[in-house]
Amino acid sequence: QAYNGVVLDIGDQSWGQQLSTVGQATFGLQPLFRLATAPEPSSVTVSVGGAATTDFTVVGADVILGQPPPAHGTVVLSYQPGCAP
Repeated sequence: QAYNGVVLDIGDQSWGQQLSTVGQATFGLQPLFRLATAPEPSSVTVSVGGAATTDFTVVGADVILGQPPPAHGTVVLSYQPGCAP
């Protein structure tokens, strides 16, 4: 769940409907961007469709948007790499 995962109950009456949730989470627009190296968290800036946003979280080398980007939208991430120990 920390990475916007989906948890479903196989015994639930609406299991078929829940499978479409799994499909959307698997093949839909993804809010997670894995960077090559962990950034200095305070240096990360994100824009979606040309508009700056603060609706994101940095976890290690992952930047997780609060909402998936719109279809055909451009996501731009800028950051300074963190210092390696």
